[in-house]
Parts: sequence; structure tokens; C-alpha cells
Amino acid sequence: ESDFLSGLIVDKYENVLVVQISSLGMDQRKPMILRALRTVFSPQAVVERSEAAFRAFEGMENANGVLEGRLDGPVCIRLNGLQFEVDLMAGHKTGCYLDQQANYEAVARMIRGGRVLDCFCFLGGFGLHAARAGAESVHLLDQSEAAIAAARRNAGTNGLAERCTFETANVFDWLKQQTVTAPHEKLVPKFDAVILDPPSFTRTRAAVPEALRGYKEIHLRALKL
Repeated sequence: ESDFLSGLIVDKYENVLVVQISSLGMDQRKPMILRALRTVFSPQAVVERSEAAFRAFEGMENANGVLEGRLDGPVCIRLNGLQFEVDLMAGHKTGCYLDQQANYEAVARMIRGGRVLDCFCFLGGFGLHAARAGAESVHLLDQSEAAIAAARRNAGTNGLAERCTFETANVFDWLKQQTVTAPHEKLVPKFDAVILDPPSFTRTRAAVPEALRGYKEIHLRALKL
């Protein structure tokens, strides 16, 4: 909101732009926005990923697809010197979480070797940065088979596959299984760092109490590990 263009997101993936529009006012000005982007960037392609649920509140249907130019499959981007394959037509948000770029580096600075667990890993952003920073091993979890497959490819592309293991799993269930102990059994921590980057647990005010219970659950179990 701080850029005074409420309802408009434009993310730049190398030479491809992804536009996400969530307000009717911006949607009505889409031709003007496209002209401006074409003038400033001369992109290879412009893709629209306007599929937020709240578009319905303003009477708009979802709009996805290539608006201009040509897009042939996933796009390879570089974040902090690491290469990631991003599916701009099906990935989260506009393809991935570009706003996490600084956080990836911040977490990597805290890694001092050891074993790392990356929960909700998606394309492997946090986990691969940790591996490059010197983690002895990184175990990456996500419930999406497609995300795990992409994270595995990204690890190979960056020469980090030997340090990484991957598992498709519901993170809540996985954490619960790892923290169950028998009577009088002491839980021995298995990791030196645990990264939690969950999706939003709520989109409505009414669901906040349940969401808070979910956040508390994953934090408590992660701290035990």
C-alpha cells in the first residue's frame, strides 16, 4: 500500500513481468498499466495472476494468462546468487515469494553448520540458502509433491543436492510424529536450526483464534526439535 498503487502488484522475474490486480479501480485501468510497463521495461512477456479471493467482493472474476509476449514454461531467476526455477502460471503468489529475498539472507547468516529443518519449504528458498551458508544437512518439507520436486531440482542446479534431503508431508502431522515420546522418555533435539515459513492460516477475522492455535502448535513442536 505504501507505493500509493493500492490493488496493484507487479513482480519482475528477469525479463518477465507478473501483474496481480485486486481492486476494481486498477482493473479498469489495466490497458494504461500495461502501456506503462511496456514503455519502462520492454518485457519478454507480461503475465496476469489476478486470482485473489477478494476480487469477488468487487464483482471481478479471476483473470490468469499471458497478456503480452510469449512465455515458454518455467522461468529461471537468481536470488542472492542462487538459481531458482519458477512456474509463473501455477506457483504461489505471482510465482514465488520475492518479498522473502532479504529474509533468506538473514536466516543464512545465522547458520553455523549443523542440521537444519526447513518446514513449508516450497521452492527451497530458506533451505538452499542455509545449505550454501554451510549447513551440514538440510531436510526440506512440504505437502506439495510439485513443490518438493521443484526444490529438489533447484538443489541440483545450485550444486547443493548432496547436503539436502526432501520429504512430501503434512508439516503438522510430521512435527507431531517427531515429538511423540513414550512415558519417561526424553526427547532429544534432532536439529540445530528449524525454519518455519507457513502459509497464512486465516483470511478472515473470525478464523483468527483457530489460526493462533495453529501457529502455537507448530512453534511448540519445532522448539522441541
